[in-house]
Amino acid sequence: MAEDMEELRTPPVPLVALVGCPEYHGAISLYLHREQPPLNTLALPDFAKLPIIGGKERKPVDARMPPPLGILKADWLTKHRTRMPAVLAVLLDRDQVYGDPTQWLEVCTNLDNIKAVIRGRNIKLVVAIVQPTSQGEVNEERLSALRKRAEVDAKCCILFITHEPSELRRSLARLGSIMGELATTFYREEGRRVKLRVEKKSYSSLELSVRYNFKIAVYAEFRRDWVAALKFYETAYSLLQEVITSTSMELQPVQRVVEMKAVAEQLHFKISNLLLHGGKETEAVRWFREHASWYKQMVGPFEGYFLHWAWISKQFQVFGELLQNRLATVAPPAQNTAMRGQPVVSERELQPAYYYHVSAIYMVKRRRAFQAALVAFEAFEESNAPDVLVGPPEEVGPPVYVGQAPRLLKRGNDNHAQSPTETEYMRHLILLEKNFQHPLIAIALLKKAHELYQLVEATRTAYRLLNDMGCEYFAAKDYVNAMRILNSVIGIYRQEEWVVLLGSTLTYLRECARCLGLAKEFAEYSFELLSLPLSATVSPGYVSGSEVEPFGELEKTQLCQELVEFLRGVRDITSQEGKPGMKLSSAQPINLEINVQSPLRMVLSVCVAFHNQSVRVGKVTRLTLSILTHLPLPVVFDEVEILFDQSSCNFSTQKNNFVEVDQEDLGPCSMLGLELEPLKWKRISIDVAPEETGKLECLELVARWGPHTTIRCQVESMGTREEIPFWKSEPGIDVPPSGDPALASLGQKLIQVEEPEALVDISVEASSPGLVGEAFPVCFTISSAGHSIQSGDLEVYFAPSVNSEATLASMSPPRGPDLAPAELLVRKTGENAESIGDNYEIFAGLVEVPEISIGDSWSTIIYS
Repeated sequence: MAEDMEELRTPPVPLVALVGCPEYHGAISLYLHREQPPLNTLALPDFAKLPIIGGKERKPVDARMPPPLGILKADWLTKHRTRMPAVLAVLLDRDQVYGDPTQWLEVCTNLDNIKAVIRGRNIKLVVAIVQPTSQGEVNEERLSALRKRAEVDAKCCILFITHEPSELRRSLARLGSIMGELATTFYREEGRRVKLRVEKKSYSSLELSVRYNFKIAVYAEFRRDWVAALKFYETAYSLLQEVITSTSMELQPVQRVVEMKAVAEQLHFKISNLLLHGGKETEAVRWFREHASWYKQMVGPFEGYFLHWAWISKQFQVFGELLQNRLATVAPPAQNTAMRGQPVVSERELQPAYYYHVSAIYMVKRRRAFQAALVAFEAFEESNAPDVLVGPPEEVGPPVYVGQAPRLLKRGNDNHAQSPTETEYMRHLILLEKNFQHPLIAIALLKKAHELYQLVEATRTAYRLLNDMGCEYFAAKDYVNAMRILNSVIGIYRQEEWVVLLGSTLTYLRECARCLGLAKEFAEYSFELLSLPLSATVSPGYVSGSEVEPFGELEKTQLCQELVEFLRGVRDITSQEGKPGMKLSSAQPINLEINVQSPLRMVLSVCVAFHNQSVRVGKVTRLTLSILTHLPLPVVFDEVEILFDQSSCNFSTQKNNFVEVDQEDLGPCSMLGLELEPLKWKRISIDVAPEETGKLECLELVARWGPHTTIRCQVESMGTREEIPFWKSEPGIDVPPSGDPALASLGQKLIQVEEPEALVDISVEASSPGLVGEAFPVCFTISSAGHSIQSGDLEVYFAPSVNSEATLASMSPPRGPDLAPAELLVRKTGENAESIGDNYEIFAGLVEVPEISIGDSWSTIIYS
């Protein structure tokens, strides 16, 4: 919690003082501190220290009060908590009271000094006579004189036994009871005295009304009357708003605005703390909501804007800490309905993480406002002007009132003369703010919020906090951590298609890569950023210094031109301070890989389709490629190469001809590069002749920019291509990759390569099924498609089949038990042949094949 809030965080504990017999102060203080309610103790070792608790006499309640120079005294609460006791206990040794006249005279002198010190302060007095045991004579005359001299009644003059344990406990209990009762009386009377002054209205200043109601509330807290304390704090808060509305804050100097807000902060803190500790969490949230809304408009003069955002940030941080401390001890309250027309308290408002997050947001506003104020200050102020508010204690004293500046002790006698001028005050604050680590404080707040949101599984909000954290690391020039954190959240932005958040994150990542001299990452982030569908009205912006500035089409075009010139090697990119700029070379080239899951798919998207489903080896088939880019400028590649899984089919725009589909009337052309228009499909057709059977697949497109930049893009099938998520809803991108609807819907990047057509073909034809033992004709036809036949022999083999189907083999089939030469039958021609039946005989030998020219065929019929 903020250090200056610690005094207000805990309720004030009644303060009592001890003087005399210092050897017993420790035991008494320990006992009183353990009492319920506890009592704080101010131990004075001897009577010479009595002036510490003294003070000037107070004015009567009906005395006329002049307009004050401030609202709340800066040390008033501290004084009553640590230096202004409600009760003073005087410890006197028995020998001093009942001893010789010299000792008695010393006691009387000390009592007179005590009464002089506490005169007009209403401090209650207790006299304790310290003696070892309860035995001993009591001089009633001397005891009566003691009570009279101290001006206390018999109840407040007690014996304190030290050497008998049981009596010591009774003495401590009696002393604690009396001092607690007297302390309550003291604070009640003080509250009534101030309340009487308010009722008499012996002043005309609203500022004094605020002060007096604050005092009444504090006195009520001292006596643990929480209801009354809350009531008067709220009254003081309302009166302060009247003070503010009675004057125009825009016309007030910065010092006045700062003081008003400091007082409002203390009052609101007290109110919130009492509500939370009273179990009224939803009421505390409503009160804070109104507090933040009311004072958020109280910005003040321009030069003090950063002070305003610092104050707002602190309000959210402190309330978040109060709420977190409260919820750590009790269960979170359920969301309740609106009361008396008030809006419902949302579940988010009951989360401490919400307040840490908003505090961090205003911390960023504070940094930006300070940067603007610093520019104006350095332009109009002397650079070597001294800071008069930084000096030794004898020259610069603490402020008298809450929220006011330190006093200049060497400049006059009154507070007006001791106050710094507005220029001196602003110079002091700006010089202090220069050393303030805005990004580190914002990061600490974001980390707190992130941890708490993770506990409630608020995933998306946690990602947002990480993004903000990365931006603050960038502002702190910690580029390594900035890249680490931003890279952890960029994936969810791509997945959810949050284009503006993605663009903003990419902008920071691009600048981090530039500052760290990471050329490849710089190119990747730049490409993705420039390929997003960002209009001038929803642009994430570009980084200027430590901030993102909005950019339009002109800035986007300039960034694209800068990137292209860098990749071509004609321009260097400035790097981090003290490091050389980024420059491409053969030792440090850039090789970018793009696949269907890559975010760079928007930069270059390639889909292909073969015009046929299959092709024979050595035959030509046509392939159409459609290439699309979303970069804002035309893209001209020096060389484009298309790679296949058969390297013999690879294609290059520098070595081969191709046809532009949209300009086929121009015929085949060859060019050194390939030009792509933004958001317009570039369609080209090439002829491919595979040399191997199997599958032929188009793998990727390789584009080269200059001598040191290569982009390898995996190709997609036209028929199965998925739209790019960020662009699927954008107008003008609904044109299919191919102008041919059939090719666009069915075309694939893979084709079947079949065996080449046979040069010699043999066909077999049986006219009908044959019966067992029957000779039936089989016709063999031999044709020549690409090779002439000089001569040959035909040998036929049959294999048995369950279905009685003949299997014809080639001239040299593998021989085995399942294959046997066929019995070829021819009509009878001579008497030496083995006779089968009346008309056929078995033919011995091979069937001779005559000469067959290319394109001719020969057939013969045999019987089996």
